[in-house]
Amino acid sequence: MKLIGKREIRRMNTSSANCEELVRERTNYVYLSPDDAARVGVADEDLVEVESAYGRIRIPARVTDEMMPRTIAIPQCWGHAKADGLPHARRHPGVNSNLLAGDGPETIEPLSGMSHLSGILVELRRAPPGAEAGEDRYEAPEDGQRRAREGRLSA
Repeated sequence: MKLIGKREIRRMNTSSANCEELVRERTNYVYLSPDDAARVGVADEDLVEVESAYGRIRIPARVTDEMMPRTIAIPQCWGHAKADGLPHARRHPGVNSNLLAGDGPETIEPLSGMSHLSGILVELRRAPPGAEAGEDRYEAPEDGQRRAREGRLSA
């Protein structure tokens, strides 16, 4: 599957995360097609795991016919559980989807010189029972890159 970003009307990058008038949702969601939801066995609000070569997040699902099959979208500018000095943002932390993107010179797109932040290859699955929303950054991204080369992460 491929992960793309999603803009939200009440978010202006991270600068709006601490604004009570703009941020009312407690978290962000992964948006997926009804076909993908059926394949994975999830419905609205179910917790799913999204894993790339670089990390894994657990995030609630929103099923919508606005998404193409095999493509998921996660709104950016969330993930403020540890945001010191931003009390409202800490109460509405969400999950940081940037942890699914690689960092370092080997992950730069050569033509633009920019990080790959869209079209990231991911796996999507139902989260295990008892799991909570959150994030895991892999300490050894080469393990994830090996999984991608072996075909575990594919479009």
